[in-house]
Amino acid sequence: MAATAKRPLAASDIEFLGALRDELVTQDSCGNRDPRFWTVVERCEEPCWSEQAEFWALVDDDGDVVGRVDYEIETCDLRCVPSREGRKVVEDTLFLTLRECREHIARNRHNYKCPATYAQTAWRSPQFERLIGILQQIDWESLAERSDDDGR
Repeated sequence: MAATAKRPLAASDIEFLGALRDELVTQDSCGNRDPRFWTVVERCEEPCWSEQAEFWALVDDDGDVVGRVDYEIETCDLRCVPSREGRKVVEDTLFLTLRECREHIARNRHNYKCPATYAQTAWRSPQFERLIGILQQIDWESLAERSDDDGR
């Protein structure tokens, strides 16, 4: 595996990190503790017990939902599966800020079924918790000033 090339921390990096810190500490927590991150959730149909069913999905032999009805019916070529509306986390979505997650949804809404932001907590990940703590607590502006002093 090739090593990633190293470079010095640029003034634009420090500016980005300072702005990210400000956003991380002022954004709505959505009732979640740190360290938190956001993902996209979308509507889905999920099988359930018939007592909990909101509708019955008509499923073909390949497992594809081809329709839905309000009550269980007998059919020869389709299975009638009790189902309800649910939400699922969309794979491969992770955002450090609520704003970025909302912007992603606005740009990509056409790829999802009723998308929404969803806050999660990574409290079981000590490395992520430390990283978010560093991003939130470091005085990035003073680091930029020291970098300017060193460059003179």
